[in-house]
Amino acid sequence: MHTLTRFGLALLSLIFALVALIGLGAPEILFAPLDVSLHTAEGAAEIRAAYFGLFGATAALFAMGAASERHRSSALWVATLILGGFTLGRILSGFVDGPPTHPIAILNLVAESIGFLCATAFLVAHLRRIQSVSEANATV
Repeated sequence: MHTLTRFGLALLSLIFALVALIGLGAPEILFAPLDVSLHTAEGAAEIRAAYFGLFGATAALFAMGAASERHRSSALWVATLILGGFTLGRILSGFVDGPPTHPIAILNLVAESIGFLCATAFLVAHLRRIQSVSEANATV
């Protein structure tokens, strides 16, 4: 599971880095298919800043977690919380605003839900591994 966790964080890092770069360079690619428009320079700047800043920083944390045991717990917690938040937000929106109909919106919900379940499983396995190592060291 250790190698799979590292792979999952690396993959998540690449996905988030790609979203960050698209958000910075061509946010309309992310938003136009979902009928979200960026009519003003301020609106576009806000989207560029938020997507590049948050997705870029998170991609870096996921990469650090994949590469280093020291950052793995933090990266897994953040992955679980972010993907859980995305999933919960989309589910809540389905109840409040109506269910998604666009294939990209549905794909986002499915991918983020699967990501949340995987991140949670990786986090639980990681925490159990840390606990067993800690208990083994305590008995020595």
